[in-house]
Amino acid sequence: MTRTSRFASLLSFAVAGLICSATLAVGPGESVDLKATASVSPCLTEVVIDPGAPAGAEAGANCDEIAGAMQARSFLSELVETAFDASASAAVFYDFTVDAEPESEGNSVEGTLAYSLSWRGVTEISGAGAYLVNINLAVDDITDPGTPVPVASVVIHEQDSGTGVDEGSLPGTLSLILVRGHSYRVTASLATLAVTESSVDPVSAVADYLSDVGTSADPAGAWVDMLAVQVGFDLADLAAQVEANTMAIESNTLALAEVAEATEANTEAISGLTTFVALLAEEVAAIKQALEDLGDEVANHTHTYLTGKGRGHNNTVATTGTPDGDDGGDPTPEPVARGRSGKFKR
Repeated sequence: MTRTSRFASLLSFAVAGLICSATLAVGPGESVDLKATASVSPCLTEVVIDPGAPAGAEAGANCDEIAGAMQARSFLSELVETAFDASASAAVFYDFTVDAEPESEGNSVEGTLAYSLSWRGVTEISGAGAYLVNINLAVDDITDPGTPVPVASVVIHEQDSGTGVDEGSLPGTLSLILVRGHSYRVTASLATLAVTESSVDPVSAVADYLSDVGTSADPAGAWVDMLAVQVGFDLADLAAQVEANTMAIESNTLALAEVAEATEANTEAISGLTTFVALLAEEVAAIKQALEDLGDEVANHTHTYLTGKGRGHNNTVATTGTPDGDDGGDPTPEPVARGRSGKFKR
């Protein structure tokens, strides 16, 4: 097999050259169906064949980014004394970005890419001919579009021998290490290559994943049946949040202790104040009772007095009236002891 580097030409150009206008943001802990919701770049095809190729040399490619379908055909049949090769490639792309906040940008997170691809085609080989079929799935970091960085890849299917119908499907998962704030491109590709060496006998090399296989009910090609990415939790961010929460809890605990201490002090103060108020209430009640008693005494107070120092009606005992206006009783004359006058002495 020679000149297999033709496989890399399409993919390196596609990964570096295509930029999607808007990418899907996937946050930590989220899982997204890329085929159904991701920003899909236009698919690309590439055909490499010498314009002066002899009869019996063909190549072609087609793709559909919405359906995730790729078709390629490298056809060299019945060539004599001709060293020749033909290649065809098709690729579809799915872009996404790992969401990040300013404080979490650059943090590494684990991820998983779940996939399922299927294929169907026809191969043929005879004489000094050879072919190669490659279906590949790759993930690249395209944060800097000019220098994509490979993250992970898996060969879905590879065929380089045998003649007949080649069909099958493969589900699986691909582990990823992603960086928050970075953009990524998932590339699914189908590439075919046919090569012949010069021989006096007829030579054939066919890898046809473009023409219908038997009938139109059995189309040829490769398809992305399912593609989903799951972004793991950001452990560094979670650790920072736990640390912040722990500090907040400690601070709140101290604050609660201070509040409890203040509450205890206030409780004691309130208890002392309650006792003091009770004593005041008792004193107020006693003062009130004393005032009531004094009021009664004042209201009902009377006293007697003499109206004069003379004799007879001028030496009368009188009683004052009460404060409410009662004039009191009539003056009571003081009894006078009557003796005999000296002139009546015997």
